[in-house]
Amino acid sequence: MSYRELRNFTEIMRSLGYPHMISMENFRQCNFALVSDVLKWLVERYDPKAALPTDTDTEQDRVLFIKAVAEFMATKAGVKLNTKKLYRADGNVVRELLKVVGLLY
Repeated sequence: MSYRELRNFTEIMRSLGYPHMISMENFRQCNFALVSDVLKWLVERYDPKAALPTDTDTEQDRVLFIKAVAEFMATKAGVKLNTKKLYRADGNVVRELLKVVGLLY
């Protein structure tokens, strides 16, 4: 994760109309709640009829959610996402999220 990638991601999300404020400090540590919220919003924005698991309370639910998002983006959008980076939800996830955001921007 570079400063430029993080800044670009936050600016693009702001211009797309993401309803919550994303700080550049949010990705310094693991923040799965934010990553799952962003992924849900991006998938709904790409395809409003997409059916994703909504529960992310347990580890198994998180894995199912990440797999569902990665599978959806691979089949519908043709974007391959690294599920390990998505699950870690740290600074490296910004590169993966930029792949999805690039389609909508």
